[in-house]
Amino acid sequence: MRPRRGRRSLCLRLALSAVIGGGLAAATPFQAAAQEGADEPATDRLNVFLECGGRGCDLGFFQDELAWVNWVGDPEDADVRATLAAAALPGGGREFQVDFVVNEIEGGDDRLIYRSSSDDAFQEELEGITSILGIGFARY
Repeated sequence: MRPRRGRRSLCLRLALSAVIGGGLAAATPFQAAAQEGADEPATDRLNVFLECGGRGCDLGFFQDELAWVNWVGDPEDADVRATLAAAALPGGGREFQVDFVVNEIEGGDDRLIYRSSSDDAFQEELEGITSILGIGFARY
């Protein structure tokens, strides 16, 4: 029997909140998405820039869900640049890969992957992508 989606989503959010609350808050790439609503660089929050496009790129959703980072409109102003790429999986579903590139920390680059199943709704994919973005940003 398959676990209920609502519980999985809630568990992901609780796990992400625990990581952030614990003090850690400190495939072909798509074209850069316009960073509407992005703020100027801030010194008290992590400045992030997301490059994405196509399916799975809902910048407004990511900004709302990950409001503890400062979204910037220029990659040069970012502490961390994230690039989201997506590819179809052979059995259905999609693989979303996020590459994190850090401007000032050598060896700090990272890659996280989220795989959706063929029966996942678009909202479930967005929540999965948001989870790996949050986990990736929380590292810095």
